[in-house]
Amino acid sequence: TGSNDGYMRLWKVMTGQRLDERGIEPLSKIPVFGYINGLAIGPKARFCVTAIGQEHRLGRWDRVSRAKNRFGIIMLRGGDA
Repeated sequence: TGSNDGYMRLWKVMTGQRLDERGIEPLSKIPVFGYINGLAIGPKARFCVTAIGQEHRLGRWDRVSRAKNRFGIIMLRGGDA
């Protein structure tokens, strides 16, 4: 997930048969400066492409003025997967 709090968060989602086997738990936080307006996970979850901007993609009610409009490629795993 992404927002403008300075981090992209990765989560572990568990989808079990029973209710006690289901849930969400945080895996890690990756520092990112600006609004994360889009995320895409690459093949085999080796990397993530993020769209980062000064403003939220759906409005102009807030701005991170020192951020740059750009995209980022974040490695998630080593090449052994």
